[in-house]
Formats: sequence, structure tokens, C-alpha cells
Amino acid sequence: MKDILIKPNVKDVVIIPDLHGKVEVIKLALNQTKYFPVFLGDYLDSFTRTPEEQVEGLQLVLDAITTGRAIGLLGNHELSYLEFSMRASGYELQTNELLESYALKDKIVAYYCHGLRSTVS
Repeated sequence: MKDILIKPNVKDVVIIPDLHGKVEVIKLALNQTKYFPVFLGDYLDSFTRTPEEQVEGLQLVLDAITTGRAIGLLGNHELSYLEFSMRASGYELQTNELLESYALKDKIVAYYCHGLRSTVS
């Protein structure tokens, strides 16, 4: 078996910044087939969306990244939940608790800090 980094083989991409819980935008980007989505981070910390919506959006992006359907960068708002000294505006304890209950912090660390790897034979 061999470890490989998942890399898309695409020409056309759509760049999507600063989602802050906009689940409908994430779903739209993932359900279309014309462009490969590249998310620029800041999936969390909305002043208008619920913590549940924000966490759902992050989960969708992480799932898409791990299946090779998108590229996603880590934003300062995600770092805010991993490192106390990096707290960003909009940080919410309820969002933090949801991230922990869904083990999303572990997924974030696994992907962004250790690199996403897929084992193939």
C-alpha cells in the first residue's frame, strides 16, 4: 500500500472565501459540476447564523476535502477554536462545544496539521 496526497485533476476552479456559516453556499458549490470548489476558510463565527449551521457547513467542507471533491484552507476563525491565543471575533462557546461533540477539532487537526492522506493499494 502507498500513501498519496489527494490532488484534484481539474482546470476550472471557483474560489469561495469567508463562508461564516452560509451552508446554502457550501451546498451550492459542492452540488454543481462545472467548477472545482476551493474554500478559503472562515467557515465559523457568524453573527447571523446559528452555531449548528456553522458546524454543519464546516462538516460539509471537511467531508468534501477528504473525498477529493474540494480544497479547503484553514482560516483564522477555525484556528480560534484550536488555539486560545488566536481567538477571533465571533468566537462562541456553543460552537466550540459542538465542534468537540462531533470530533471536528480532531478532523481539523488531522487534515491541516498532519496532511490529509489516503491509503491505496
